[in-house]
Amino acid sequence: MSIIEKALNKSVAQRLPVSKLTGGTLDAEADEDFEPAYERHPSFNDTLPLVKLDFAKMESQGLLPSEDHAMRLREEYRRIKWPLLDVALNRTSHELENSNLIMVTSSIPGEGKTFCTINLALSMARQKQCTVLLVDADTAKPKISRLLGLDEKPGLSELLEDPGTVLTDVMHRTSVDRLFIVPAGVATQDSPELMAGGRMRALVRELAQLPRGHIVIFDTAPLLANNEAQVMSRLVGQVAFVIRADTTPRVAVREAISLVNKKAALGVILNQTTTGFGAKYYGDYYSYGRD
Repeated sequence: MSIIEKALNKSVAQRLPVSKLTGGTLDAEADEDFEPAYERHPSFNDTLPLVKLDFAKMESQGLLPSEDHAMRLREEYRRIKWPLLDVALNRTSHELENSNLIMVTSSIPGEGKTFCTINLALSMARQKQCTVLLVDADTAKPKISRLLGLDEKPGLSELLEDPGTVLTDVMHRTSVDRLFIVPAGVATQDSPELMAGGRMRALVRELAQLPRGHIVIFDTAPLLANNEAQVMSRLVGQVAFVIRADTTPRVAVREAISLVNKKAALGVILNQTTTGFGAKYYGDYYSYGRD
């Protein structure tokens, strides 16, 4: 048993309605009890600016696996996403506020958080009944925005700072069906206060009230890097916590988890490992995940 697993045994085990984010019951192809979400909300449409995802570039930067590992990656992220979707779509006995709002975070930089966020969003967008909105909420180091060439575009910061800006002003559709993005925008010194302010709470209410099938994923800063991720954990229903196997200090894991809102469903993605939690599930493709 690794030190990470030992550290998590007492700190996390009682807070995992999504059991380490491996497994799940959602049958993606058989879910026909509601029409595709993207057809039922006017904000998600083909008039939004288009962002073409450059998968070759993403692979070269370590955010996607090589072609040899792509199929295995897809299977692994199915196991990760299904428990999250079960909760988001109210398929479990756990009734959580804002359950369709999911944040992906870590304790410190360099644990593969961005890799996990992007691949989770791509995997969820393959659900034909779901629409995924990926929000770059790491305003200090907006890697997703930079990767997609959106780092100079208005985004979350402007949405929170300017009362005249609405969600569709900063949304982009992508070349991947059912995947939309809000970039981070230009960070300011007031970013932590904006995250904790009334406009952020209003945005969360708006996103939480989207029709069933709309999933919002926030890529946040590491919990120990600044205060923004801790604030976000109070607003979302689910937290996916990324840990780099056998590397992240135990004290960092414990401290970071202590900052997460106790009411949120907390699950763990053990990254860059070939052993540990459910060894049969985790493969060496995780070595591609890095921030």
